[in-house]
Amino acid sequence: MKIAVIGSGIAGLSASWYLGKEHEVTLLEKHPLVGMDAHGTDLSSNGNFVRVDVPFRAFKRNYYPCLLELYEEAGIEVRPVDYSFSLNYGDGTTYFGFSTLGIGNNFVPIPYLVCFSNKTSRRIFSDAIRFYEESERELHSLDGEQLTISQFLSRFGYSIEFEDLYLIPMFSTINTCTSESAKNYPAEAVIGYHSQGLKFLRFLTPLKGTRDVTEKLSKGASSVRLSTDPKKIVLEKDKVKLLFDNGEEYFDRVVVAAPANQAISILPNEYTREKELLSKLKYEASEVVTHSDDSFMPKNKKHWAPMCFSLSQDGSSATATILLNKVLPSMKGKDVFQTWNPLVQPKEENFISRSKFERPVIDLASQKTLAELKNLQELPDRKVWLCGSYARYGIPLLEAGVSTSLDVKRWVEQSIKR
Repeated sequence: MKIAVIGSGIAGLSASWYLGKEHEVTLLEKHPLVGMDAHGTDLSSNGNFVRVDVPFRAFKRNYYPCLLELYEEAGIEVRPVDYSFSLNYGDGTTYFGFSTLGIGNNFVPIPYLVCFSNKTSRRIFSDAIRFYEESERELHSLDGEQLTISQFLSRFGYSIEFEDLYLIPMFSTINTCTSESAKNYPAEAVIGYHSQGLKFLRFLTPLKGTRDVTEKLSKGASSVRLSTDPKKIVLEKDKVKLLFDNGEEYFDRVVVAAPANQAISILPNEYTREKELLSKLKYEASEVVTHSDDSFMPKNKKHWAPMCFSLSQDGSSATATILLNKVLPSMKGKDVFQTWNPLVQPKEENFISRSKFERPVIDLASQKTLAELKNLQELPDRKVWLCGSYARYGIPLLEAGVSTSLDVKRWVEQSIKR
């Protein structure tokens, strides 16, 4: 069959990879580069060419089984990366942090001495240990009752210091959402991530960066068309027509791997309920700034971890800065940083690049929305499907994008059998 895949983020790339084994797949991307690599930045470091992923991506083996299976199948090598972290007040004072000692596929966490230096830090430490050991059991004791993570922490007596100075700053920056949205995430999703994703397994990243990922996965498609932006999907009997600014083209099936809020306008007119459901999903804007301004780092240089979280002066929001020199072996010489949602802008002379994104966020209402959306896509005689990280009830990560592409693969196979 002739299949169009719209969007080349991880969901579109993985859908193309799997469907391309049996079908003629055309991968369509509106950017001039394949989506996952569209925001990458080229830097010169000590005279050497360095491709910096924007954003830098890391993952853990036990929380990303579908992603790692895909990477292995496509011949994408991975390497361990040090993701030690520090937590810092707005003035740059460090109040919490862990360094890590890598041993094979595992790591040993080594808490900073500052974790025991005052009452607040000690309370955070004790609650963190309890959260990782007990939160799954505490969640099961709710017997299906749905709580936000903030409600959960209050119900089980976790300290406000643990919530506001540890869990929410890290969770909101890792998931690129506001602190308010982070507090409203379902407890089930947050605990699922932390109980599975933060065991003592080392973080991994693609050995050759995201460009290697895009080059290998895009080979699943028969053709890749960049700077191509379909405007509308039209259902016509046994075919699907894509309308472009300069013409039209027919396909047997279409997979929409664009973000939910962008997919709404191009879906067929008949998909009224799908559009209603997609419009209920929430997105928040975020940006990543690459720069060389070391004022974003802790005041004490011994606390310069690969990942440094910082609170705003009033403590209501947080940002995260990656020290690229510690996660990219090829980055030598001058320190270069990548900051998610900076609270202030880097000095002009230190600015390198800025990329803007929209990220899906979930809340307690998302579960029913996504369940109904999936049921609609299970209906027979469909020729257009949706996939993407937003379509999984959980934390929107690379794993969600790949797992939804596997759903699409199954739906296409079922439509053929019928």
